[in-house]
Amino acid sequence: MPDVIQRAVERLALHNTVARAVIILCASVLVYLLGLAWVVVAGRHRWRMTLRTVVRVLALGVLVALGSKVLTP
Repeated sequence: MPDVIQRAVERLALHNTVARAVIILCASVLVYLLGLAWVVVAGRHRWRMTLRTVVRVLALGVLVALGSKVLTP
C-alpha cells in the first residue's frame, strides 16, 4: 500500500510544480515536527540523560544540518 501512495505522489510532483512545492513543504514540516517531538520526549527524560548523551545528540544534530546543506541542490 505505501508503494502505491508513494508512486502517486511522485507522479503528481513530476507533473505539477505547485504540487511538488507543497509536497516538499509538507515533508520539511514533518521533519521539524519529528524533531520537536524528540525534544519533548528528551525533555521529559532529562533526568536520565548524561552530559555525554547530550553532547552526542547535539553533535549529531549539527552533522545532520550540515549534511542537509551540502546535499541540498
